[in-house]
Amino acid sequence: MIKQIKFNLFMDNKPVRTIEELRENFNFSDLIDYFRNGILRRWLSVRNLNDYIVKIDAIKTDDDLIIAEELVKIFYGAEGVSAVKEKIKESVYPIIYEKKKKDDLKIFEEKKYSHKQIIENYHSDYKELLSLLKERKEDYSFLKTTISKIHDEYLGIFEYHVRDFYFVYMYDCPLVILAVLANKNMRKYFLENDLINKDLSKYRLKLIEILRLLERIKQIDDNAETEWQQKQNEEKLLQLVKEFLGVNLNKEEVYKTEKEVIEILYLLNIIKIKGKATNQYWIDLEDKGKEFMIIDIEEGNFVRNFGNTSEQLGAKEVNNNFPILNGINYMSNNENHKLIYMEI
Repeated sequence: MIKQIKFNLFMDNKPVRTIEELRENFNFSDLIDYFRNGILRRWLSVRNLNDYIVKIDAIKTDDDLIIAEELVKIFYGAEGVSAVKEKIKESVYPIIYEKKKKDDLKIFEEKKYSHKQIIENYHSDYKELLSLLKERKEDYSFLKTTISKIHDEYLGIFEYHVRDFYFVYMYDCPLVILAVLANKNMRKYFLENDLINKDLSKYRLKLIEILRLLERIKQIDDNAETEWQQKQNEEKLLQLVKEFLGVNLNKEEVYKTEKEVIEILYLLNIIKIKGKATNQYWIDLEDKGKEFMIIDIEEGNFVRNFGNTSEQLGAKEVNNNFPILNGINYMSNNENHKLIYMEI
């Protein structure tokens, strides 16, 4: 009998010999490739890891996102999927786009498309991305990847109609606007455009009012422990939104119905509203190593990059500039003031 020779996988250019090392160096792009070309199965086979092989063989889909989730489940357990759900999306969406790009190039070669056909296809693909931004307006991981793709492959078209882009998405898809501002390469097209920047400052104020309202709505929702309480709360929610729309906003200008306001509760899955009185001391709000975009800070409060003792950013420096910080230190003397920000 021929002895099977053990070989290593390479993930992030590091040799992987064991399941433990696979977990430590887990890389979605590499692992999906190894799964698709059968090398992952062979690697498991020469180590007699038959339980893993059975689970690998049970994956019958061609969807990279589902494959990634199944691989996480196999090597980390079901709880691992929920813990890294957003990370899975962030890692897999670029793989999906790259795969589509390669497939398109293959078709162009096989069918010998003319320059005109290639240009038309290029514009068509861009329009498809714009449609997907609306369809997937609640999926921040997808939005981040798509905005990056627009920068890398469709920047010329985007620059040409940046104003149209902004005004199309500003009210119906606020997370799309925030995703552009959170992209270090794309944000300048909003912030350095006089017309957009002027409107953005007004838009930001309306968005903040809505976010504070959503926080109150969420608190009411979270306190509903029974179905009866949920029904009671529906009336409270609608009344709260009606009062808000009547007092604070031009109804026609922003959200036309109370239902539409409640529907954008998904923003609170991405945007954080935190704060407390710190008695003139700096506190650690978010650790260093992750980046955050500050959307709003109230007068008299300050933020800085984590550990940067020479920095102090107040309302003048923050509001309408959407600064991006590495970790957050926060200082406030008002218990009722909240910082509004998001991880990018």
